Amino acid sequence: VIHNDGQQNFHCIFDGGKDWVLWEPTAPIGTRELGWINGEEEAKRDPKFKDTYGTFAGLVDPDNMDTEKFPGWEELRWWRLHMEAGDCAYLPPKWYHFVESPPHRSVTVHVWFDAAAKFDQKSCEALEADGYTLSDYLYRIGDCSWGHEQGSRKATKCRLKEPLSPEGVPRKTKTSAATPTSAEL
Repeated sequence: VIHNDGQQNFHCIFDGGKDWVLWEPTAPIGTRELGWINGEEEAKRDPKFKDTYGTFAGLVDPDNMDTEKFPGWEELRWWRLHMEAGDCAYLPPKWYHFVESPPHRSVTVHVWFDAAAKFDQKSCEALEADGYTLSDYLYRIGDCSWGHEQGSRKATKCRLKEPLSPEGVPRKTKTSAATPTSAEL
């Protein structure tokens, strides 16, 4: 199904592969003229949508696009992304996409996260003052608690790696709840 997501997305392939078609957020896909619907509203008019939810291009068949009924699709600029085991991709928020996997096994993981409303330079300066090099990775995805575990809406928290001294030796830092979250980084 052609849709978009409001969050940023890291998508990684561990086995198998995926093929994506991407359209930029400014493309006029989110219109009825291109087959965009609200699943709950459409279910009131058409019973074939009774179990759908959210907004997506539900009136079009991506595998058999009817460009006579929806001619605007021929005008859109698009990109193809092919991913295989070992590949990771970053998908910015609101990019429209359609994803297919081959008929064999495909093992993937994706992590959605929200961006901060405003960049906080002070957080970067505090990390540098604590000995972190901002051009190095600061944490791994596995070092984070995303705040949605078991229905929770707590803030994202990540355990930062040990900062290095100017000589390149790990130095002890205080561990506290003041560790910046992904939204603050």
